[in-house]
Amino acid sequence: MLIEFKVSNFKSFLEEQTLSLVASNYEKELSEHLIAPELPGMKKAKLLRGAAIYGANASGKSNLIQALDYLKRRVLYSIRFSSRDPEGEPSTGVTPFKLIPEDLRPEGSEFKLAFILDGIRFEFLLSLSPLRVLRERLAAFPKGREQVWYDREFDESTKTDRWTHLGEHAALNSPLESRTRPDALFLSVAYEFNHFALTPVQEWFRTITVIGEAFLSLNRFMPSRRASATHSHRRAIEACMQDDAHKMRVLRLLKSADLGVSDLTVKQTLVPYPVAYRLAQPASPTEPVPQVRELLELSLTHSGHEDFEAALDWETEESLGTKQLYALLGPWLETLDCGGVILVDEVESSLHPILVRELLKMFLHRGESEAPAQIIFTTHNPLLLDQTLLRRDQVWFTEKDSRGMTHLYPLSDYSPRKDESLPRGYMAGRYGAIPSIPDGFAK
Repeated sequence: MLIEFKVSNFKSFLEEQTLSLVASNYEKELSEHLIAPELPGMKKAKLLRGAAIYGANASGKSNLIQALDYLKRRVLYSIRFSSRDPEGEPSTGVTPFKLIPEDLRPEGSEFKLAFILDGIRFEFLLSLSPLRVLRERLAAFPKGREQVWYDREFDESTKTDRWTHLGEHAALNSPLESRTRPDALFLSVAYEFNHFALTPVQEWFRTITVIGEAFLSLNRFMPSRRASATHSHRRAIEACMQDDAHKMRVLRLLKSADLGVSDLTVKQTLVPYPVAYRLAQPASPTEPVPQVRELLELSLTHSGHEDFEAALDWETEESLGTKQLYALLGPWLETLDCGGVILVDEVESSLHPILVRELLKMFLHRGESEAPAQIIFTTHNPLLLDQTLLRRDQVWFTEKDSRGMTHLYPLSDYSPRKDESLPRGYMAGRYGAIPSIPDGFAK
């Protein structure tokens, strides 16, 4: 479960901004939206099952999702995949805030994450420049008191990392120091070498699922930065092939959405890789470059005249709304069943507000015995600002100032009344986070 996320000097975030999923003690409505983890040192704290982020276009909503996604990818893949700078040197691939002269920029971009794993609170800190990791720190709170499992900090004077390890982990951690590249995370290295204590921490990051435009096409050839999203969607399709119960569950939800769908089928075929892809792959005597790839062809059967049924081609005949709903359902159900955090950029994209509302209720209206799933989503839809759907402490806003810096702040800063019309207040600009176009578009 996610407790809190902080980010600074990343894309439009210069100063540190905080997204907290700790519930307010003053909000008494919709108690079913709460999770009570009963953590040592935080026994009275309750966590929210979701958060909505509103803001004008280009205000930084997507950048918040991308910040969490970037952190996840560095934790999971930095040992195997190294970004490259324009000179071809290893790079962290981080994008700092650019709307400020270079000599005034902070040295590094920083991410802080507080989360719960196996009933223990963890805090992870990562600071990095475009060239290397500046600091990486993991601390646990098994009894409410901090235990620093490891702390790695770059020493500018010696151009080396200084390491600190908790005594019981030192024997496992120390041999991996020399295997950790300047641009790679120690947590990623530890997982690769089966570190028994750090492996579950790294695997926690795999429970974060990010959904955006990449999910709309099942078979689009994606660059490596979107490979994880494509893989997640493919896994969801394969689940329909391998598990009849899962297929019937997805089909039942599609039917409930009033799309006219009566059945779904998935077919596997082999197609050649693009020539450019094959030419770009290095030749290996033991692992030849693959010439073909497996294509998953999904088709939905629709009912028509006097119950006549026909399958429509996914790529050319299905509506964007149907594609988007199906794309959401796979990772949606997986997160609900197994727990984790799902991040959705523009959740209402191509979907009717009533469908979006019902999808969100699947996450927000859950029992204590169900898996602790959480959702963070960006949206422009004021109709979702309904106090029967969202608690007031679940609503956040992003707004840019005159310097191009994003500020993230909660609705609770405005202390709205229980009977206040949040949609009307938002559209009237009472809470900020809307476009400022006083004279309309210039002609």
